[in-house]
Amino acid sequence: YALSPSLRSHIGGPDGFVLGQIWLRGDLRVSFDRNWSISAIAGVGLADTFDQLKLKSDSILPHVRTDIVPYLKGTMDYNIVRLETDYVKKFSRDFYARFSAGIFEEMFSGIGGEVLYRPFSSNFAFGLKAFQVYQRAYDGMFDHLDYDIVTGHATMYYREPKSQVHIKIDGGRFLAGDSGITLDLSRRLPSGMYVGAFVTKTDISAEEFGEGSFDKGFYFSLPLEFFFKTRSKERTSFGLRPITRDGGAKVITGSDLYGITDMSSQ
Repeated sequence: YALSPSLRSHIGGPDGFVLGQIWLRGDLRVSFDRNWSISAIAGVGLADTFDQLKLKSDSILPHVRTDIVPYLKGTMDYNIVRLETDYVKKFSRDFYARFSAGIFEEMFSGIGGEVLYRPFSSNFAFGLKAFQVYQRAYDGMFDHLDYDIVTGHATMYYREPKSQVHIKIDGGRFLAGDSGITLDLSRRLPSGMYVGAFVTKTDISAEEFGEGSFDKGFYFSLPLEFFFKTRSKERTSFGLRPITRDGGAKVITGSDLYGITDMSSQ
């Protein structure tokens, strides 16, 4: 468990270039055995400038991401970010499965899972994910809005041995009901840091997607042991999209089989 001050930000909007909140964040992880665990993230707002947010979404797609303003304003005082249970099973040397249920992220809860075929020490891996998800209410607690969808993807992973560039290709159905492909390129540095960028193109037109035409962005991920002397498997990540729209959106879950198995495959 951990309790620490944290920062939520809203960058580049017309209501203000940088708006944010300082909040007290609590993280909890309980492992019942080698396979089954529960993870939780909750917070209490300390100070913010989110009351300046006024612009409403103009998206013609289901508002699976562009309702960020009511979510930020509705969770200024307190919210539950995640309350998720995961069961991970290794069926053989190369085959893994995960079942997950609960509150996955600030906007969606649900149930589902994934399977991963990852031969030990191989540069290739292949996975399948599927989730039934429900859009959460704006107050960040246990209620839901009148929107749900089945979303899922098939994923191919490849690590180019010379450059150590990771290539990830996703194909499937996204949160707004659109279908398409995501290309994600990243590289692991000697420090353990990942730096990457992605682009997503789906079956909606540029006009339907809105400003930006299609989804794209960049991210980096750091192991927490980068900042401390103690050994840790946990990571902290940051990503940025030039424009947040509803097309090409994926549900965010707390665990990912490729990440879980990554250290043992090096």
